[in-house]
Amino acid sequence: MNLNNMGLKNKITMGSCAPIILVAIMGFVAYQSIGSLLQTAGWVKHTHEVVEHAMTIEKLIVDMETGERGFLIAGKDEFLEPYNNGKAAMIKVIQETKELVSDNPKQVGRLEVIESSIAGWHQNAAGPEIAERRKVVLGAEAAATFEKLQGRTVGKEIFDNLRGALAIIDAKFKAAGNLAGRYLLLNTTMGLVNMETGQRGFLLSGEEASLDPFRNGQKSLTNHLEELKKMSQGKKSSGVTVGDINKVQTLADRWVEKAANPEIDARREMNKVTTVMADVTALIEAGTGKQFMDALRVNLETFKGEELANQTAKATEDISKKVQSIQADSSNAVHAIAEISEIINKINDISSTIASSVEEQSATTNEMSRNVQEAAQGIGEITQNISGVSVKAKQTTEGTRDTSEAAGELAKLSLSLGTLVAKFKI
Repeated sequence: MNLNNMGLKNKITMGSCAPIILVAIMGFVAYQSIGSLLQTAGWVKHTHEVVEHAMTIEKLIVDMETGERGFLIAGKDEFLEPYNNGKAAMIKVIQETKELVSDNPKQVGRLEVIESSIAGWHQNAAGPEIAERRKVVLGAEAAATFEKLQGRTVGKEIFDNLRGALAIIDAKFKAAGNLAGRYLLLNTTMGLVNMETGQRGFLLSGEEASLDPFRNGQKSLTNHLEELKKMSQGKKSSGVTVGDINKVQTLADRWVEKAANPEIDARREMNKVTTVMADVTALIEAGTGKQFMDALRVNLETFKGEELANQTAKATEDISKKVQSIQADSSNAVHAIAEISEIINKINDISSTIASSVEEQSATTNEMSRNVQEAAQGIGEITQNISGVSVKAKQTTEGTRDTSEAAGELAKLSLSLGTLVAKFKI
């Protein structure tokens, strides 16, 4: 652009507008750069959120492991609280993390692998181990119940009363010399003995077959008591009454209800649980849980590392580009400011030239005004001289001498007029 060919008005306008336009352009560029940097900062924040969610997943895994191990050691449900809470919270955290990385299919895939590993750990390790430990707990509870029942004296007390009732009947038969009655009473007593033997055999072995004497003894007791009742109502009663027989029946029924059956049931509960702590230990030592957890931790580290690597590289590249852009814009701005300064200097020079020209024009105008005034005075003199020539011409008739003098005077006036006219040239 040649400034010398531009009009003064255009030069001044350009000089005034250029800084404003430059500032506007620089502001726009800066706004765009800052907006881009803010967007990059947003991606960095997004990465931090993803990593925080991954760390939360790790924490929940630790909580579940801790809760499970506590339960395996103590066998108390309150130790499972971290496990249950972590299991419930994990569903929400994984879903939120999926939404955060939904723009990255690879990360979504890794997260699905992590989710599958957690489910596999529950199904193949934690779940079975907890179930086995519950069996041990149930077995321990059954054993405790059994031991408690075994420690009671109610069975012995009832059986002692039974022996006393039988002894009274036997004494009556003996006094009467009733051998048939004593023999029948002996068979009745054997039924009771078989019941007690079968019950105790089952309590010791836990084998259902051990209860055969108990069942057979019940049948034998019932039959022999019926025979004794018939005898007590006949001629060979020997003083034994139905009340004596009923007392034996009542005590036998009470022993079955209060002692024999509860202890048998308790032993059966123990039979239901064959798992012991050694079985739980064997499950743990199989290493299934460790395999899942090791894979989980590797996948989580890969997930976090990939997220950090991708977003950090992207952020670094974006920031580097923006810094370079800002540096380039700054360089351009400096160059543009230099050009504007040059333009402003030229405008100053032009303004100075204009001021000088205006000053010279003012001086020239003053000089022209003075010359015009002098020219006006000369014209006046010419007018007077012409009038004099006219008079002299009329007086030519008066004499040659007057004519000669008038001609000389006219020559002088002509010379003076030439001088005055010459002054009108600029």
